[in-house]
Amino acid sequence: PAGFPTAAADYQQNIRVTDANGLTADISVSIEIASSIMALVTNTNLYTGTAATLTLGKPTGFAGPSERCMAISPTGQFLAAGRSGSPYLEVRKLSDDGSEYQAYSLADSPAENATGVDFSPDGRFLAVTVGNTELWVYEIAAGVVTLVDTASSHAPQLPKWSPDGTRIAVNVADTGAPYLGLSVFPFDRDAKIIGAPIYAAAQYEAAAFGFSWHPSGNFFAEGSSSRVLVWDARTNPVQLLTMGPTGTPSSTRGVNFTADGSILITNTNTPSSGNYISVYGFNGSTLSDPIYPAVQPAATPSDADLSYDGASYVVAVNPAGASTSRLLAYAVSGGVLTAVPVQPVTPDLNINNVAWTPSGGEE
Repeated sequence: PAGFPTAAADYQQNIRVTDANGLTADISVSIEIASSIMALVTNTNLYTGTAATLTLGKPTGFAGPSERCMAISPTGQFLAAGRSGSPYLEVRKLSDDGSEYQAYSLADSPAENATGVDFSPDGRFLAVTVGNTELWVYEIAAGVVTLVDTASSHAPQLPKWSPDGTRIAVNVADTGAPYLGLSVFPFDRDAKIIGAPIYAAAQYEAAAFGFSWHPSGNFFAEGSSSRVLVWDARTNPVQLLTMGPTGTPSSTRGVNFTADGSILITNTNTPSSGNYISVYGFNGSTLSDPIYPAVQPAATPSDADLSYDGASYVVAVNPAGASTSRLLAYAVSGGVLTAVPVQPVTPDLNINNVAWTPSGGEE
């Protein structure tokens, strides 16, 4: 809409942003949205604000960000971002509209790159994967960020809290036994202690970055190199519960359970019979055969996201021809995805990342 900022990303992860005043800048690396707050990280600056207050003329210095290593707390009150140089982690408290911030001083700061950050569902704790060896958990309380515990891991990346905030799933780049590509760390919220990691019982595919917790917290889905996998997180070791058929490989960033956990939607890098998007039913123990929406992307999806209420699904694609839509949207009902109209993306730039606000009304 007129008077609102817009953002579009190209294949080199450069994001062109036009703010409410019509000022344009090319930035890169990461874009995140939570609550009503939007954050954009460039190679040299960090911008935060709402759709109405984001102003390119008010950047804050932030050199050397780690790629995709940024998170906003569920309420939009805090932002955490990793950097490739010291200090390797920065935590900021944001004003209500995100236009101002207070940077916290960390008494215990990582001495290596932060490779992933994620806030617990209540925003009280922050999980950080550090370097090639550790998982850290901070507590944010009374204006202080305190390191409460650390745990050894092997090539950890992209931590994901369970819905109840008692477990942390970690993608593990080291796929040698016993790590096998993933692990789940229990977390005692009262004692503030990370428990011993629970590894997978067996390795079926190489590690992938696509994790989605089931809303019950009992299961999580993983996008692998040749199919989608669902794991039972209640067991030790973690047991493979069910898997999709071979030949429906899941994109590392396209795995989403619906709000009631009965549907799993994935997007694929290598389509099966031209179907980039697959929809599975999940009954708590098995996946159904995939259902394919009638309208499919014209090229490999670069990213996808399911709205918080599970009623809408958007997919970004970057086809060769400018006449083909770069953004597809679907209404989700009973496991069926029905294409809905989308305004054309202008200017015609590639899109790499998409994200819904919690209200579901803006993307």
